[in-house]
Amino acid sequence: MKVLIVDDLPAIVESIKNGVNWEAAGVTKVYTACTAKEAKLLLSNFPVDVLLCDIEMPEENGLELATWAKSQDGSLEIIFLTAHAEFDYIMEAMHLGSFDYVLQPVKFEAVEKVLLKAKKKIEENRRLHRLEGIVENTEKHSDRILELMLTKNEQNLEQEADKICQDYMELCKYMFDKCVVFQMIVDVVRWKRLLYVKRRQEVKKVLENTFLSLFDEYKIRVAVMPAKEESYWILILTEKGSISRKIWGQKIMEFYEFVERNMDFSIAVYPSSAEVDSDFISVYRSLENIRLENAEKTSGIYTEMRRTKIGKSVHPAIREALKYIDHNMNKNLSRTEVAKAVNVSEEYFSRLFRQETGDTFKDYMQMVKMEEAKKLLKETGLSIGIIASKVGYSNFSHFTQMFRSYTRMTPQEYRRSGEEES
Repeated sequence: MKVLIVDDLPAIVESIKNGVNWEAAGVTKVYTACTAKEAKLLLSNFPVDVLLCDIEMPEENGLELATWAKSQDGSLEIIFLTAHAEFDYIMEAMHLGSFDYVLQPVKFEAVEKVLLKAKKKIEENRRLHRLEGIVENTEKHSDRILELMLTKNEQNLEQEADKICQDYMELCKYMFDKCVVFQMIVDVVRWKRLLYVKRRQEVKKVLENTFLSLFDEYKIRVAVMPAKEESYWILILTEKGSISRKIWGQKIMEFYEFVERNMDFSIAVYPSSAEVDSDFISVYRSLENIRLENAEKTSGIYTEMRRTKIGKSVHPAIREALKYIDHNMNKNLSRTEVAKAVNVSEEYFSRLFRQETGDTFKDYMQMVKMEEAKKLLKETGLSIGIIASKVGYSNFSHFTQMFRSYTRMTPQEYRRSGEEES
């Protein structure tokens, strides 16, 4: 920090220059002047952060000098030296842009104290100025950053893609202490008007604005990147823990319903189940796999697969079986019915299912039903009876018994635990 001392009495200037502990006050350079004219020359030719100026000087006083100095450099902080403590006099000085004042005769400790306050303000202003530049740079280059990330992913350079995403999150630290990301893929699966001109940038803007509106009460950043065909990769950046899974699920439903009701296109939505702060491309690829399974391009919301043991090389019959189970979650499916649906014998199906998934059909069915029930309890306000029917249980007591066996909690207790988290 650099300071200019101005007083028409040279003895006072020298006294302040020699008496103040400038190093303790964070000052690296001290300039001096005994007239407003000399001060203006110094201010015009050297960088100065703080003007330490006497008010009562002949020819041009400190108030007039401060007015000129502020017109030249609005970031300059001004500390007046004054023998007057009257309120009206001090308010006039403040109105002209004074940062503070020190009463004369000057106490060096008082000068050091007010300089430290000025230093903090200057550093904060510089930080805000830098952040403004970061904001502008992030906004300007956001699309290029995400496009590069997708390109690296398509080249199977997953680590490089993740590093780019980490760097992007670093740029967003001006908004968040601990930045996390919710991800999703959105497909435009059908245009409602056949002659509608399909403009990707317009769809991108619709998706971005819709999310900004839906999350209006939360602090978020939205990044939307056109991906393959009519697919869009969306990142919702926010503060860790600010958006619960329940809220996320509700907002996804609101987003889907709003687009279906108001836009000229229908969509399929593939959202992540939770926030992440790393492994972004792994989540993206997981969502992309779910997207590819929707071969019919049917509109709807398709949540992340909860079958952690299923690999990419799963047998076609079992892959079809898993899709059939997902699409008929509200039924009490039997092994016989699913085996018939995928055109294999029940005995072969049972053996193949265990081989491919690592679970028996019965254990797997209980797992996916209970996981779906947990999701609905956390993310919706549906009654427990309706949730039971949505996962294929017509008997409420039986559902409660199975849920408790799976989670060690009743459905009511599990829902309350989710409310406490949010």
